[in-house]
Amino acid sequence: MSEKEKYCVNCKCKITGIVYLKCLDNFLQHKYFDTEEENVFCSQDCFCEYMMLEQIDNENYDFDFPDDLEEEE
Repeated sequence: MSEKEKYCVNCKCKITGIVYLKCLDNFLQHKYFDTEEENVFCSQDCFCEYMMLEQIDNENYDFDFPDDLEEEE
């Protein structure tokens, strides 16, 4: 029995080989993926792009931590 071909939901490339990525978080699965076919990614970059994840440089932000979380000197 042959397995159905898989395609990356973000870039639409055909998944070749046996390795692909899929989101396993139940909340995200329910919120963003209606079918198993919609939860297939060829790379971490495609997953991040699809989920609109972006790396943020903390040096540009001024965090206001509560007193009990501030680093002790």
